[in-house]
Amino acid sequence: CTKDLVQQCFGLVQDADRAKSSAEARIMILERDGKALADAASTALAETNKKLNVLQAERDAYGAEHISTLRTRLDAAEKRAESSASVAKDALNELDRERTNRKSRELA
Repeated sequence: CTKDLVQQCFGLVQDADRAKSSAEARIMILERDGKALADAASTALAETNKKLNVLQAERDAYGAEHISTLRTRLDAAEKRAESSASVAKDALNELDRERTNRKSRELA
């Protein structure tokens, strides 16, 4: 009876050792996989941040370019307006001269 109990205890100890070894192996695999996942997530985050920085730089450059284009258009519109104002002023001066000349002829 005692011999059977010793063999059963020995078998249970062997089973416990195998279970412990298996659990340790699983823990090592999980730690390795967890580290790999963490590394992959970190790499993906870094890549996403790089892409975000590029997009923000492109947005800023486009905004500056767009503002520059608008400023150029505004300058051109101001020049056209100044030119139109100058032409209108010249036309008014011409009309005034004509009126003055007509009045002078009428008085003469």
